[in-house]
Amino acid sequence: MSEKPCEVAYLAAGQRPVYWAPAKGFQVHEQVTPQAEPTFERQAFIREINRSQRQMTRIICVAVVLVMGVFAAWDARMLGVDHPRLAEFIVTRFVLGVPVAILTLAASFDRRHHLRMDWLMAATFAALCICVARIYLLFDEVGMQLAIEGMLLLLVAVYYVPGLFWFQKLLVGLLGMVAYFAFLWLSDRGLGAMVHAAVFLGMVNLFGTIHSAATDRQRRENFRNHRMLERLARTDQLTGADNRYRFDEEFGALLRKARVQELAVGLAIVDIDHFKLYNDHYGHIEGDACLTAVAQALLAMCEHPGDRCIRFGGEEFIMVKVGASVAALEHWPKAIVAGIQALGLPHATSATSEHISVSVGAVILAPGDSAGRAALMAQADALLYDAKKGGRNQARVAHYQGVPGVGPGRQ
Repeated sequence: MSEKPCEVAYLAAGQRPVYWAPAKGFQVHEQVTPQAEPTFERQAFIREINRSQRQMTRIICVAVVLVMGVFAAWDARMLGVDHPRLAEFIVTRFVLGVPVAILTLAASFDRRHHLRMDWLMAATFAALCICVARIYLLFDEVGMQLAIEGMLLLLVAVYYVPGLFWFQKLLVGLLGMVAYFAFLWLSDRGLGAMVHAAVFLGMVNLFGTIHSAATDRQRRENFRNHRMLERLARTDQLTGADNRYRFDEEFGALLRKARVQELAVGLAIVDIDHFKLYNDHYGHIEGDACLTAVAQALLAMCEHPGDRCIRFGGEEFIMVKVGASVAALEHWPKAIVAGIQALGLPHATSATSEHISVSVGAVILAPGDSAGRAALMAQADALLYDAKKGGRNQARVAHYQGVPGVGPGRQ
């Protein structure tokens, strides 16, 4: 056994800090440092909650508008339709409570930006708290007294809204308490009413916050586990590159998006030269370290959001590159060969080079052209065979020409 040819530091695929976020046309592949990982995870969790709760947000906003209408009818019944201040009650409900709900409802259909729907929903319920406190004051001014149950019902509802986080619910709950205390002070209800409100509203906020914090913690744990399982299912566990499952799942969609956006796509099959001899000479542990070093170097070449590095099997990788034109991708395969050679990983038994080297077969699909994965793979495989036959440690690249017997629409 020879001395170790390389030392490679890497994280297992399940621990690799990789996050996926929607972007225009493609998904953005972000690698972050371990120090920044908690922040990125929290941001991803917030985005997911905002995304997944949009439908529920719409339902709640519509319910708020309907409930305001029901209570406006209730005001008319309590006061009488000919009461001189009825219009003031109706205006209070529909000016303070409804506009923010309608704004939140409209924003839930806007997918161009990562809107914080949670804060919009919190603003909706904050406006409702102010609206309810104002209604309490109006009833007091006309000589009618309402019990505390109205504000209690609103705060209980706040703590059951799934699109809000615990601290947002607490902020709204505290605002509701302050608004109700302001009503009690303006209406000269006295210390007894203040204590009564503090006990009941305080208990709702206390237990609601405890329940909501526990729920948020469980939701975040479930989110973390789901993302880890998703990464494990789509990532090669040894090298950290994408696996064949992800390639099969996404490549067809990537081709379609590139065609729509008039982008060129390059597909390269990368094969490590004489890797079996390397394994036999240095051992399988060093062979794994070599595979990981090569994969990390290839991953570092993924610059565009649509670029991919896939471990296709054994010592074979697939690289996908997106560019503005065919000319922009023509030198990319040679850069792969040079990049792996530059690693300087010793290969004492190679007949091609004294260091680890690769052979590359690459095909480039022009912007707007149509081709399936099978056709691109077949042509790239033929070019890889030519590179090996020509002496290895080199790249053969060609424009996509179609392969006899393989239809362009096959995936």
